[in-house]
Amino acid sequence: MKKMLIRGQYLDISTIRKTIVSRVQIVKVVLGLRPNNEFTAQPICYAATFLERVRIIRKLETGEWWMRTEGKALSWRTIGLLFALIAVLVLVTVWAQAYYSKKVFYVEGIKYTQYADLGQGRLEYRAFLNRGEPIYVQTGEDVKRVVISGEVFDIRPRGVDSGQRASYEVIFPEGKTYLVKPFGDKGFLTYDEKGERVLPGFRIISGGIGQDDVSDPAQPRYDPSELVVAADAWFHVQNGSIGFFLLALGMLIYAWCGFRYEAFQRFLFHISSSNWMIVNPEPSDFYFFMCKVGGIFGMGFSLWIFFAHAL
Repeated sequence: MKKMLIRGQYLDISTIRKTIVSRVQIVKVVLGLRPNNEFTAQPICYAATFLERVRIIRKLETGEWWMRTEGKALSWRTIGLLFALIAVLVLVTVWAQAYYSKKVFYVEGIKYTQYADLGQGRLEYRAFLNRGEPIYVQTGEDVKRVVISGEVFDIRPRGVDSGQRASYEVIFPEGKTYLVKPFGDKGFLTYDEKGERVLPGFRIISGGIGQDDVSDPAQPRYDPSELVVAADAWFHVQNGSIGFFLLALGMLIYAWCGFRYEAFQRFLFHISSSNWMIVNPEPSDFYFFMCKVGGIFGMGFSLWIFFAHAL
């Protein structure tokens, strides 16, 4: 029977291999067993990375692996990590519930959400990160009023087209009137006083937030259809996309596990269909390296999904 001298004791190889059932191929490396089970005095590396071999040798030298015959209680570090993970999940859940339950609308490409209810049907909306001027909406049955930077815009409903939603007249401070007709589910088409289509104008930044100019003087300062949407909460849409949020979160967890945990890397390796017909397949150093590269790429891609589509 082959034995190895470790810490003054001769331990037979079969005993160690039975103790570390899940690491048989690594034990062969540490104990110096070549693929043909020929015993050598020095360890060789054919089925383990360098860092893995060093870690296992240290555990064998201290007797940690074969002397541990009973389950070990969780360490304080592990308990702390579990509580930290639970706390993070709770915070993410609370944030997501608060963020995605809001209704928003857009004016000049800036996202607005309700900031305060001022009473008597008067609502205040503010942009995220205070990027634009506050918008005040006075609700009413016949006339809704939108106030932006002191300018007052009146929105009046005008009948119903083809049994669908009502059209709206939007009266600008200078007296011009625009007709906004429903189009599709929550879309609108805008017409001027002559019945001609009004397209959203292009704007040029001239110096700071809230100081952009209309490139075409004939175009209205604000898109009338956006004012109609701002005036009625029914047209407001959900803030962000919770579907993309869940996708980004799942991809982030998957990529982190693929980058950080060897057990997860080995699990992915063994469930791969390309290894089903191979007897005792083992991942190579290049496979572990590509797992880390893929993990970094996956985490970056998940962040892009979150900021570009989930918010």
